[in-house]
Amino acid sequence: MCVRSSAKPPKKNVKASEPAEPLARLIERIASETKPTKDEIFLTTEYADSIISRLKSKLPGDVEIIMAGSVARGTQIRGSSDIDIFLQFPKVMEEREMEKKALFIAKRIVDRKNEHFVINYAEHPYLKIIENKSGMSADVVPSFKISDASEIASAVDRTPLHNIFVNDNLTEKQKGDVRALKYLLKQHYIYGAEARIGGFSGYLCELLICSYGSLLKMLKSLSDAKLPVLIRPEIQEVVYGDRGLEFSRRFASNLVVVDPTDPNRNVAAAVSDESFARLVIISRMLLASKNLSSVFFGKKFSDERASASIEGFKRKFSIESCSIVMPVSKISEDTVWPQITKLRKNLEKLVSESISEPILVVQSLYQNVAIITFFLNRAEIGSESVRGPSVFIKDGASSFYLKHSPSEILLLSGERLVSIRKSEIRDLEGFLRWAVKDKKFPFPSHIMKGKSKILKRLPERYAKPVWQEMMKRVLNP
Repeated sequence: MCVRSSAKPPKKNVKASEPAEPLARLIERIASETKPTKDEIFLTTEYADSIISRLKSKLPGDVEIIMAGSVARGTQIRGSSDIDIFLQFPKVMEEREMEKKALFIAKRIVDRKNEHFVINYAEHPYLKIIENKSGMSADVVPSFKISDASEIASAVDRTPLHNIFVNDNLTEKQKGDVRALKYLLKQHYIYGAEARIGGFSGYLCELLICSYGSLLKMLKSLSDAKLPVLIRPEIQEVVYGDRGLEFSRRFASNLVVVDPTDPNRNVAAAVSDESFARLVIISRMLLASKNLSSVFFGKKFSDERASASIEGFKRKFSIESCSIVMPVSKISEDTVWPQITKLRKNLEKLVSESISEPILVVQSLYQNVAIITFFLNRAEIGSESVRGPSVFIKDGASSFYLKHSPSEILLLSGERLVSIRKSEIRDLEGFLRWAVKDKKFPFPSHIMKGKSKILKRLPERYAKPVWQEMMKRVLNP
């Protein structure tokens, strides 16, 4: 899906002494330097035309082929030219039949000597064709041909409608602002609608520029934003605060960007609260900073010695950490990441109740291994209390008394019995070991509880993704 380019990234040489509106000058320069080179555009077009030509020779006459994605809309960043080719089948076909036929034909056009393919899965399975020598690739996506949102059978069907809206509503200068926005979001790790990132999709970036008019106007406006935020690109409306409550409640989100091709869809649904808050903070920092470059290009960090960096972080703030390392099923990241999130939240709640509120909890993924790391003040658990029944519930009180009296202290709390006993779980490590062993504590289906490990210090291969996730959350450069 991506064309690699040898082009260098934008230079970090912006001076604070530049004349009026230095941020506008920086945006303009980034927009220019992230525009694909003529060579990249030529190679992308040539490869896309080759695949389309081969598909045409195999497809029935009633199937239309179109280019979609950022390449078709002219908003791709240099070195990341997405080739998305949609096969639009008539809606008279059954969905599974359409998918099967599309994949069968797409496989047949692969040049086995010079290319290979993989089947990926979104709402539909689709074929990624990769050229062996250059690494260029193209996604061939099956879909139904529709004329408006009322005919949508699956999410991908509306993508060609996105093409039409963006190309009809964005000027060339605004497309440059889209590239600059994408680049800014990438630098701060909030670009991409994948579950792991919880950030801004390419299409959302296009709609934001369309709605605000320019990236500079967007940054200035967001610096004063109040929740909820309602954006309607079709009429270029941006509303902050109570005026957007109706849409916020309808879509159950603090950020609502109504899809101009489908009024029942929030394009910003994947954006996490943290990612949106980060963009607002970045906007304020860019407007206030005397060193635009340090803010725009984000905090850079090395993960070459991640384990040592984590240990240094712990020493500096006198805290401890413990990690639970769990193999996960070989499934898509978008499927397993929400399960890791759910488990993290459950563990975090119990750690807060049983030991101490964590200072920081980080979840990460390395190949097929999930890692949840807790950072908290050093704490040991001496005892725990168990609340019993009311004294006036005779049988229950008697049973509780007999069960707990031999080695525990029994107290009265009002009319209820309470037992105080030494805790079997002494610290964070002990708690996590209990969570892994206790049959009553459920793990999500794709996380292998029985093969989990508890580690006080992470080996480098696991420390690296944990350190990366920690640094993504750091705001000050």
